[in-house]
Amino acid sequence: MKLYAYITPDIPKNAGYLKIGETHGDVEKRVNQQIHEQNIEKIIVWQDAVITDRTGIDKIIHRYLKEQGFHVQQFTESGKDTELVKCTVADIEKAFDIIKDQLYHDELKRQALGEKFYLEVRNWYYLANSNFPDPDTALRIIVRLLFCYFLREKGLVPKELFEEHFIREHLKEKEEYDFTFFAGVTGDSFAMTFYNDISTMNADSLSHDFGGDCVNRAFEACGYKYEQILSDEIKKNPAKWLKRIIASIDDGIPVISKGFGTCGSYSLICGYEEEGKYLLGIIQPDIPEPNEYGYARFANGHETSDELIFVGEKTYTPHIADSMKKAILNIPDLTNMPSTERLSFAKQELFKLSFGKQAFNDWADVLSIDELFDTEEKCEKMAWGEFCPWVILATNFGSSTFGGYARPFLERALTYLPDLRNQIENTLKFYDELYRISNGLNDASSNFRNKDSRKKRIELIREAAHWYEKAALCIHN
Repeated sequence: MKLYAYITPDIPKNAGYLKIGETHGDVEKRVNQQIHEQNIEKIIVWQDAVITDRTGIDKIIHRYLKEQGFHVQQFTESGKDTELVKCTVADIEKAFDIIKDQLYHDELKRQALGEKFYLEVRNWYYLANSNFPDPDTALRIIVRLLFCYFLREKGLVPKELFEEHFIREHLKEKEEYDFTFFAGVTGDSFAMTFYNDISTMNADSLSHDFGGDCVNRAFEACGYKYEQILSDEIKKNPAKWLKRIIASIDDGIPVISKGFGTCGSYSLICGYEEEGKYLLGIIQPDIPEPNEYGYARFANGHETSDELIFVGEKTYTPHIADSMKKAILNIPDLTNMPSTERLSFAKQELFKLSFGKQAFNDWADVLSIDELFDTEEKCEKMAWGEFCPWVILATNFGSSTFGGYARPFLERALTYLPDLRNQIENTLKFYDELYRISNGLNDASSNFRNKDSRKKRIELIREAAHWYEKAALCIHN
């Protein structure tokens, strides 16, 4: 930034005053651009520069000189300060030296703060990445956190909006209504799923495959009305449902979608652009072309949805204990769910989808088929796919620190359901065995071409099926 001062000897009232300014460009050219002083002689008496991204350095000099007792000329009509200060070049040089020193120290502080900030962001990323197999997902979470932090710090929204107690108080919702609670009441935390074609790398939860039942359980557990619109109905009149989506968003209520844009899982439609030409959403796992704020942006994105869920009014307040008890008593049914067939999105062909104990046994059976692992290329595909059921096992029945959700749900239920204490505690013991096995599978050799290596994994998986069934049997005993 270039700083300068000049005098105007043709203006008697400015005698003894220096006009101080700044520019990124040529000083002489900038001085001659002073429109109200055209055809008046201007003599530049001082120039200097400082390396900084900041602007308004001239105003800092004005303010400093005024604080030191130097007179600043004012506009006649408004009484506001002009850029004219009654001082000498030496006075400006002294002031500028002090200000440059302050700018230097401010820059050091800014750099130190920046280094600390980026270190914290890096730590957040590594922490998030350790809990997600996909580093892009972790990065998107960090970006969204930073965006929310920016909104808060800039005062663009009230800080209270980011405080959990404020949100719960104004929504009048219970603290227990968190991810652990809903993953439990839907059955996701207690269900094991397996696709017989593991080369497709599917790792879907129960709610992904049986959305209707799971969605109903979730809304029953919190007492809200909802309307679920399925694919055929959406395709009949997409304009009608687009209008409905826009109305809901205008009311401040996002719309839940399964299959929004390119996302096959559940996501949120939370905004729109150009009167609905584009819909904005939060999706997992990938945002192909995010807008500047990190949201997915699709033209007619709702038309690809398998279902749309519009959230209605709260009609009643269920007791937490009743919702948790219903979920726990449903665990044996999840263990013995019959297998079904699903259409593979990737291959557009039917494949078997199994649940509960059968999911473990089918997982082990696939690893027993030698011809699936007789080349390196096949092994590489199967290794990635075989990682998916392990993710479900570890996510549901792992430790709380890993992200396991079954255990914290059951531990919370001990407070609400003393009549089920024995069943819950025994179930937790068997889940400890599942946690041990999930660690064992993680540590076990993944040399899939080696039959002995696969045999070790098969033994662990079949043992998991045993403990999984034992855990479920505890509930009705």
